[in-house]
Amino acid sequence: MGTETLRFTTYAGSYVHGLDGGERTQLTCTTSGPDGATTGTVLASGPRSILDWETTADKATIATAVLGHWVGRPPSQADLHEFLDEIAGDWVAGQPWQLTGEQLERAGFQP
Repeated sequence: MGTETLRFTTYAGSYVHGLDGGERTQLTCTTSGPDGATTGTVLASGPRSILDWETTADKATIATAVLGHWVGRPPSQADLHEFLDEIAGDWVAGQPWQLTGEQLERAGFQP
């Protein structure tokens, strides 16, 4: 996934209603190519008790999914610490968030 093939990349964490009526957490990636076509991918989805961004461990799970998708390999421990310090530190439990490819690149993560 190179930046030369993608115009915009946005990762988002949100809460959605599950089929059972309960709230679920969803991690998505949306990309827009040079031709303007947009694709969306669900990277992870699950009940809030399993997938969330409330604790540091929860944020590390999200970081692993985002970085694995963005850089195309499992992140190192140093990558995870950098992500948690530079990107996920402001995330608030119960509040959706968005993260762009530009933000990832500024933090030193290259696709």
